[in-house]
Amino acid sequence: MSDPHGTIDFFISYRGAQAAWARWVNWVVRRAGFSTVLMDEFLVGTTWTSNMRQAATDCRRLIPLYSKDYWCSGACVEEFDAYWRQSLQNASARFLLPLVVEECVVPDMHAMLLGCRLYESSKDEAQAAILRVLQGITPITAGPAYAEPEPPFPRPVAAPEAPADWPEAVPELRWPLADHDVARTAFATLVTRGAPYRLLLVKGESETGKTHLTRQFFNNAQRRVTGCVCGRFDFKGTGDLLLSVREFEQQLQVTQRSMSTNLAGQLNDILLQLSQKRQPTLLIFDTCESSGEADRWLQESLLTPLHRYPWLRVVLAGKTVPERYGLPWEEDSLLVTLTAPDPDHWHAWGKENQRSMTLEFVKEAHAHCRGKASILAGLCGPKA
Repeated sequence: MSDPHGTIDFFISYRGAQAAWARWVNWVVRRAGFSTVLMDEFLVGTTWTSNMRQAATDCRRLIPLYSKDYWCSGACVEEFDAYWRQSLQNASARFLLPLVVEECVVPDMHAMLLGCRLYESSKDEAQAAILRVLQGITPITAGPAYAEPEPPFPRPVAAPEAPADWPEAVPELRWPLADHDVARTAFATLVTRGAPYRLLLVKGESETGKTHLTRQFFNNAQRRVTGCVCGRFDFKGTGDLLLSVREFEQQLQVTQRSMSTNLAGQLNDILLQLSQKRQPTLLIFDTCESSGEADRWLQESLLTPLHRYPWLRVVLAGKTVPERYGLPWEEDSLLVTLTAPDPDHWHAWGKENQRSMTLEFVKEAHAHCRGKASILAGLCGPKA
């Protein structure tokens, strides 16, 4: 490994809410004899893009200040990725020196990089920790001692409240669709604290009722599972991708909109924000066979680390769904295979909904529409 090139020692990258931490860290680093670039010092009338490019050229190393909102900021992630790529390309030693200023979840691909935790420390402890991080690095040029007054030390963040949890049990759920009792029972178990699985795979051919079922899952979670946020995303409905993602964000109460231009990136940004909240969350994805570019994200970013997310439950439905056996999510999943309800089921369900129709009539309707759940649900379901 070689030392990186540049004329300035460090660029300090942070989210705006952590400006107090950035100013104090900057003071400590400069007092130790190093030169820095801080976003606060960018000149009015210049652009962020040009300043960032110049910093990536001039500054030998990056000090990112990890916080909950750091990974939700397109600008911060772009800064981090620029140095990450430059470090890999140049085989540079210790190009990134992360300081953690708030408890947060780091994306999987960067979690291997060790960070120094400051948010639980006193001022003296934090300063000593930063100086240890700087050990072994020689300033580019020795200058006069930094004489600016010390900025206020950020107040330590109070310990986070215990996150909400899944309920021990759920009240009776509402199921306006015939049959599929196995899938209903599996779902009722999925959204409880003691669920033996966190992933429910629902597989079935066309017109077996998958879409109606995922809509019922969504409605029940929204109305009857206490403390849960739920979002339903249909890959078949992504003709207007931006609108579909925005609706998904609204359902999940995600406030920071993704700056990614592809579906996988946008879904990953949503997951990162949810992982900061750690609120019981149910993600429902329908028509998985149409996931396209997002299929890799589903398997690598959502399902593989699912065992580390006790707050998360996932439903994947489609003609085809991800395989289970021998894969990281095998022990965390249950597969339900749907078959279309027969005329007897539809007739019994119609009677529950006060539909005055004979079994013979339902059989004839079933034959004419070839068992299409979308048609029979309207015929036998609750009256408008």
